[in-house]
Amino acid sequence: MRIVDDFVPIYTPKGDAFPGPDSDRLKAGTWYDDWVPNDHTFIRATDGTWHGLGITAPHTPPPNIHEGEWLSFHITSPAPTLGKSLEAGAWQEHPKVLAPAERPGERREFYAPFAIKRDGEFFLFYGPTDIRLATSTDLFHWRPLGTCFTQAGGARDPHVSVIDDLYHMVYVADQSLFLRTSRDLITWSEEPIEIFAMRRKGAPESPMLLQREGDFYLFWTIYDGTHGPYDNRTFLFRSDTPSDFRNAEEVALLLAHCPELVQDMDGQWYISSAEWPTRGVSMARFEW
Repeated sequence: MRIVDDFVPIYTPKGDAFPGPDSDRLKAGTWYDDWVPNDHTFIRATDGTWHGLGITAPHTPPPNIHEGEWLSFHITSPAPTLGKSLEAGAWQEHPKVLAPAERPGERREFYAPFAIKRDGEFFLFYGPTDIRLATSTDLFHWRPLGTCFTQAGGARDPHVSVIDDLYHMVYVADQSLFLRTSRDLITWSEEPIEIFAMRRKGAPESPMLLQREGDFYLFWTIYDGTHGPYDNRTFLFRSDTPSDFRNAEEVALLLAHCPELVQDMDGQWYISSAEWPTRGVSMARFEW
């Protein structure tokens, strides 16, 4: 497994007004030039357009660099392939979505969305603390549906894949990765399965669970305070089952922060990275 080419920047946020509500240092209605993206997701619309959604907020220095991460950026590319979307100017930025005012009754934080399509409808899962869901038919307008489930230690950074006609969601809680399953993306299994516990200092972030030629691969990015807030070390493990990576073999180290792996219609795989190696979101070809 390897990242084939250098990362190409595809999205650098423009300045925008912060929608609020006020935080300690950010004020509703105030314009901020410098915005930061983080965990994100890519999905192809019915018309073939690629969409990207993800955490964003105005830049705030320590101690709380995640202040105001309460809404999602939204970008699109009409390019026929993701390869073409790596050309300069291929991605367009749209108004941000799912700010707290659009999600009444929810906690304001909006972390690590993941999008998946089912029967012509798009499902967007996000955290933190509880895993929540919003749905859309066009990826521009969203209908929040509330909490899917909660878990002690908090739940965040969901990723959903289809394995044997069953939806598998992997996510973070405390220092471990957990798995739940669903038939319809609405009702999730009551009892979570701990599939991976940290073997070293630090916490896992941004997991992905993918099946490839009979094997299962678990990706996660580490945060241990030694490589800054946007650590670029993503570890890859292989197992013969999706439900147990506790003793799995580590097969690769990928230099990318909160990456998403996306397969294009022509079969080529791509990997993304936020805030590394440059500000914004970047993408490169990936080979298994």
